Amino acid sequence: MSIVILLIAIAPLNLIFAIPVMCGACMGAVLPDIQMKTPPRRNLRILAYCLARFTRRCCVPVIACVYSSVFGLAIDGSDKRVTHSIPGIIGIFLCTGAIVIIPAFLLLPQALFSASLTGFLGGITIGLALHLAGDLCTRKGITPFYPFAPTRVSGSIRPCDKNDCRITHYHAHHGLALIGIPGLVWSGSFPAPAIPSLGIVAMLVCTGTMIFLSDVTIDRRPDDGHASCDVDSCPHRTSGWKVRRYRGEGGETCPHTS
Repeated sequence: MSIVILLIAIAPLNLIFAIPVMCGACMGAVLPDIQMKTPPRRNLRILAYCLARFTRRCCVPVIACVYSSVFGLAIDGSDKRVTHSIPGIIGIFLCTGAIVIIPAFLLLPQALFSASLTGFLGGITIGLALHLAGDLCTRKGITPFYPFAPTRVSGSIRPCDKNDCRITHYHAHHGLALIGIPGLVWSGSFPAPAIPSLGIVAMLVCTGTMIFLSDVTIDRRPDDGHASCDVDSCPHRTSGWKVRRYRGEGGETCPHTS
């Protein structure tokens, strides 16, 4: 829905630029899901599945090779933390951009090449960032600096929980933006050149509100024998973007904050 808000804000001013942004953002929002299972029926989810397979087949091997050859780090290519991290989405962006730029240069007219490619790559960046922001709010969370640091950031939302009012609020906020921005465009009560900026602000506010309401917590724990602990039930786990240091009676440090 955040992507739709951005499209509505950009489309009235430059439709040629808005379409690549929309396509790139939709792709970027799906590319990190390398563990997506094959859809039982042939529908639009097949396209999402193909994009996820592209990441796993084309991007992850390159990312793993860079980690191994440059940093000396061996990773499991099937581990979702590879693509649900800041280094991971940078790698996906670079691989996708390298693959797209050549056919775009050959197929697109010179007048459209620069604007279309810029919009498409910008859309991919937005989609990847929104994907991380959305997963950050869930209980599984993300490991933003994997494989360089084991820090885990997670929220308290279960996406399938229909009784969680925060999900309803999230959709309501987007709905208001989807109604309000076109209303401002059509009424002429807001300067047209400022509409894209308004769309970006609305998108950031909606996403930021969701993160704020999801009780985000930060866990600093090593990937060792303690990794199998039930972090959600750990009494040393802290909320509100704070991480506290804990020491027991014998001076031991909580594995989640050491």
